[in-house]
Amino acid sequence: MSHESSSSTPLSPGKAQQLLGSVPNRPRRELKAVDHAMAIIIVAASLAAGLLALSGYGWISIAPAIIAFLSANHWFAARQRRINEPRYRGARTVPAIFATWLILPIWRSIVHHETAPWPEALLLGGLAPVLWLGYYLFLLIRR
Repeated sequence: MSHESSSSTPLSPGKAQQLLGSVPNRPRRELKAVDHAMAIIIVAASLAAGLLALSGYGWISIAPAIIAFLSANHWFAARQRRINEPRYRGARTVPAIFATWLILPIWRSIVHHETAPWPEALLLGGLAPVLWLGYYLFLLIRR
């Protein structure tokens, strides 16, 4: 310690409170309208891809799957580039699981020609959208 700091007078409670009040608040993570729109696009496109694949239209379901996959990865990369975005330990696994659950019904439809009746198609085709919606809700709660 230097000689100056050891001989200085202690701060009064009023001065300490004033100094604490002058510290700016920590910036909050923001989810803007673009983030909400991207989440809706990703969920809708991935649900459409899953339902189309399980209805027997495997090749047609590739287009909404590509839209969902590219939108999800673009949005995720843009979020990670933001300044005050948290770096969750398992955050990179969410896009990987999303891509796997997105491709699985398409693969089974194209390769094995599998279809599913209506209620089961909604359940099996909805795994990827539910995962992405859950991740987005987690981000909404954690901000």
